[in-house]
Amino acid sequence: MLRIRSLLEKQNNNSNRSVLEQQTRPRFPPKQKNSANEDTQSFPLQSCFNLSKASRRLQAKNLFLNDRINRNQKVVQQHCTNVNDSTKFSALTKTMIEEEYPFSKKAYILIEKLNLEQRIRDKGCEISFAFREGKDGGLLSARMIDGNQSSILKELMNFFNWVDSREDLSDRLCNYLAIKTDTTETLNKEWSDQNIDAVIVPTEENTCISIIAKNMAVYNRVKALLLQFFCTKTTKFTGENLSFPKDTRLLLSSIEEDVPGCSNILLEANVDKDANNYIITAMGPRNIVKDVIQAIEAKIEDYKLIKFVISDISVLKTEYLRMYLHGDIRSLETKYDCQIEIEEKLGSDSWCVDLRKNFSIECCHIHKTTISNKVQALLQNITTEEGGRISKYSYIGRLFSNSKHKAKLERLQGELQCLIAMTDDNDESNESKSMIEKSIMIDQKEVLQTAKQEEVTATKSAAVSDVAESVSQTSSVERQINNVVIKLLQGRLEREGAATADVIVSSMSLNNFSEGRIAGALSAAGGAAYQKECVSQLQSLTINGIGCTSGQYFGCKKVYHIAFLSSNKAISWLSQRIKDCLKKADNESMQSIAIPIIGTGSINLNIDEVTKEMIKVAIDFAHKHTGSLREIYSIVFPTDLNVYSAMKQSLESSKVLEVQLKQQAELVKKLTKSTGNTPTHVNLSGTKKLLFSARCEVTETPICINIYDGNIHDVAADAIVDITSLCPKHSKIDSHLDFIHYNDAEHTSQTLRKLSSKSCSSIYQVCPYGCLSGFSTILAIINAREEKSIAIPLLSHEMDFTHVYSLIDTIEIFIANNLNRSREFASWMQIVIVDKPLQFGWQITQHVAVKELGFNVTYVAKDKSIITKMESEMEELTDAWKCHKLTEEDYFDSVDESSWSELALQFWSEYNTMLVRQDQDKLVCIHGFENDILNAVSSIHKLSKTYFEEKAQNEVEKVIAETAKWYVEVEKSKVYFEVKLNYEIEKSYKIYCRDKTMKIFQVDAGNRTIDFGQMKVRDTDAKEYPIGKLSAEAFAIPPSWEYENQDEIKDGYFHIADVKNQEEINEISSVPGLSGLNRSIADNKSSYLDL
Repeated sequence: MLRIRSLLEKQNNNSNRSVLEQQTRPRFPPKQKNSANEDTQSFPLQSCFNLSKASRRLQAKNLFLNDRINRNQKVVQQHCTNVNDSTKFSALTKTMIEEEYPFSKKAYILIEKLNLEQRIRDKGCEISFAFREGKDGGLLSARMIDGNQSSILKELMNFFNWVDSREDLSDRLCNYLAIKTDTTETLNKEWSDQNIDAVIVPTEENTCISIIAKNMAVYNRVKALLLQFFCTKTTKFTGENLSFPKDTRLLLSSIEEDVPGCSNILLEANVDKDANNYIITAMGPRNIVKDVIQAIEAKIEDYKLIKFVISDISVLKTEYLRMYLHGDIRSLETKYDCQIEIEEKLGSDSWCVDLRKNFSIECCHIHKTTISNKVQALLQNITTEEGGRISKYSYIGRLFSNSKHKAKLERLQGELQCLIAMTDDNDESNESKSMIEKSIMIDQKEVLQTAKQEEVTATKSAAVSDVAESVSQTSSVERQINNVVIKLLQGRLEREGAATADVIVSSMSLNNFSEGRIAGALSAAGGAAYQKECVSQLQSLTINGIGCTSGQYFGCKKVYHIAFLSSNKAISWLSQRIKDCLKKADNESMQSIAIPIIGTGSINLNIDEVTKEMIKVAIDFAHKHTGSLREIYSIVFPTDLNVYSAMKQSLESSKVLEVQLKQQAELVKKLTKSTGNTPTHVNLSGTKKLLFSARCEVTETPICINIYDGNIHDVAADAIVDITSLCPKHSKIDSHLDFIHYNDAEHTSQTLRKLSSKSCSSIYQVCPYGCLSGFSTILAIINAREEKSIAIPLLSHEMDFTHVYSLIDTIEIFIANNLNRSREFASWMQIVIVDKPLQFGWQITQHVAVKELGFNVTYVAKDKSIITKMESEMEELTDAWKCHKLTEEDYFDSVDESSWSELALQFWSEYNTMLVRQDQDKLVCIHGFENDILNAVSSIHKLSKTYFEEKAQNEVEKVIAETAKWYVEVEKSKVYFEVKLNYEIEKSYKIYCRDKTMKIFQVDAGNRTIDFGQMKVRDTDAKEYPIGKLSAEAFAIPPSWEYENQDEIKDGYFHIADVKNQEEINEISSVPGLSGLNRSIADNKSSYLDL
């Protein structure tokens, strides 16, 4: 320091001499010249670079080594300066100079933050500093009055020992000050006001700070102030029930929002999973940190993870959220570090509005209300609109069921973000009731017979129920398909199974009829008598056969035996035997059967595969058979809980399988069914099926409504309405899709007419346009003609529930106006009666076994406008009615007006197509959807083929009847059989001739029996009459032919004649196949056999 002071004094003396001598050399050292060999030219403030203390001292020593300034010289210089002439001093102060010096940027930041310029100005010296980056480092530019260099240099020398450090300051404190810039600025300002020459500056990354101080003493002072003002506190939470969010940032964010004062502190959270610790650290002002830590400890329960459920949400909305609003759900999860799980719609679930799903949410407790409100808001903003029930045969229904439109519908839903939920309401009714009383006598044998069958079934079921309830271990689950009930029963086969079913099925071995758990249990329960019968009856049983013994030992009718233990023990083998047992029971008029779960015990077959296959076999049987078998029990041993659970699950989830089998059966029926009709035999006899019946007793004679499935001509009604006859006005229209919406009721009265008919039912034709609104006119006109019953086809496949309401209203109004004359109404549409308050008390006499209610369509979207647009787009996708013109074939020439009406009604009912005959153009126009038209055209070709085949067959029958006439002798008179029956007898006779052992034949559909051994016919009354075939004597023989031997005539018309000349002999000999002909020559005459 003494050396530095000497250098300063020398500099002042030199400066004074320079002024007196008016030298031009500046008082401050000149701008540093960057020369590597001239250390003496270094600027004295080079120490302001960020160097170590030792380096700075060495530089100071080198910088001022040659200055030769002592303290006395500095005092003399100062005195001389003060006593200068005022004029001369004034002139000097006005001379401004600018010097540049190498300078550290951080040192400049310090003098800038401390406002050194203003300090020097306050002392009377004009000065301004500027800093810029040079090639070799920072440069400080000082603009000052010439002569003030020493004063300015003195001020700058005060920062010779500047310090840039964060020594003894924690990382948390440094990070805190780097983040809390407002606090840093406040501290810098306070220190400046208190003349503390230090400043806090951030690092280049702004992640930390350092303190630049005038010297180490100042640094230690500010460090002590910081450590006194700020502190760090930590709180630890330990416990097994603690469960905080995985993202600690979310927890800290929640705390900062909820706890006052957190804005002025810095929080950190760490998780020690091994020790199950959660550590929260707070850094900040000492007075705030303490309060914050206490608040966190008091409210820590609010930051734990919890799970809660938002329940009872419509499946429509949950699936819409999953499909189209998953981005909103993900945003909530990201923002609140929560997990939101939406219960999925299973494949077996329907789109029923009543089906509810749940939201499972895991989040911080403090966010529960917020998240719940946001989820509820999302749900409330979803719009659902029911489109109502529509027929699956309507144009919208076809759009949903047609696979070619599937991709388009999915694309539309994705584009518009609109979910279409289609519910198929074709479910099985759980019960079948009969409410027909003995006093009610109506001409409906089908209804009465069905009621009796159901009464018997109900009695049997009640008895079964009583037995089942008496056994404490018995429980059941059931499904009903096509009047066949499939039930799961828990119990023993020889007890509960035999008590509930007519037939039980046993699994046994061909070598030992008591082998296995099932057969052993039956043998033990049946005793020696049962075992003896098994030995007697099952000796000839094959592996693939079904054995049968009496069920008297167990309280049932029969026991079927399958040799499962002797088979390959495969599920496929077992499946086929179960099918055989079901068919056998059905053929033997059994009403119920109990089948145990076979193969899941010691054989160890896969339980799920066995149970699924058994349910599949049962459902397949229920779809294909409508015989006597009505109940199929799958019985599970009481201790086989896993088998029972698997069977129950298979039965409950069999809806998908049932739908698949039903579709498969319908497809097979569609592909394999042949019309087999000719124009003269259009009626499909015996195809109608009563689906639903209701009765109204407002008069002595009940009024009935029946719903049939089948051909309308099979219904025994006094009047049949044909709606396929288009009037001239509408026959020119190609598409007739919307005629159901035509509301001109007068049009019905104008077009309704009665046809002459060969059948027992009157035929009324009416244009379909307006027939629904004019239905009351149809009823009034037909009733006025004293027709007691009426059959009407389905008016349109576009009918919906509103049309049915209108129809029922019309019927009720008609009944109210005609109580004294109406008797019954028959054959309405194939649809269930509507649940609607009616004027009269209707009683259902037969419930619908299989409901066909069409589709329930529900639209789900964000708002109504999207649903409206979706409906509009779907209208564009739907198919339209087309018209196909078919040139009349010869087949149609034989169809008279009455037969044509029957044919048109058949095609309307079966193919939803309308046939329009244009006699003037020799055309038949087929109106309908494209696929329906193709099916109709195919059916017409089949009809034509059948017609011509029958026509050719009739020609053959006529030829046979003329050449081989059969007769029956009745009271010594010969009566010839008619052509068809004669053909059957002749055909059977030829079979008899080839095999004489076959003597008995059934003809005329089994109504007559022919015995060729006795040459008799047996009629339905069991009486026998002789028959015969016209013999050769009945034919005239040429006079030139003579018989040689009567015995030669055995069958047919064989004759022996003489050949008179050689020419005839040669001609006969040349006939192919007669080369070996034996000829006898007598008296130049040849005898030959002539056929």
